[in-house]
Amino acid sequence: MADLYRERHLSKKLDHGLRTLRKEAKTLHEHPEGANDISFQIKRMLPAQGYLTERMAQLRTKAHQNNHAD
Repeated sequence: MADLYRERHLSKKLDHGLRTLRKEAKTLHEHPEGANDISFQIKRMLPAQGYLTERMAQLRTKAHQNNHAD
């Protein structure tokens, strides 16, 4: 359960960060100098390359094991 709560918290945090960036991105045509900052923030917020793929593989394995346990 702790993993579920941690992942939900991270999801909400990421959602909030992306909403904020989306608002900032709407003003890029007026302030194009902010593009590098927005790009940096996106890279900082997103998980390391391959993390999501690995996590999905773990979840598939767990689901497969649960289906065979029934």
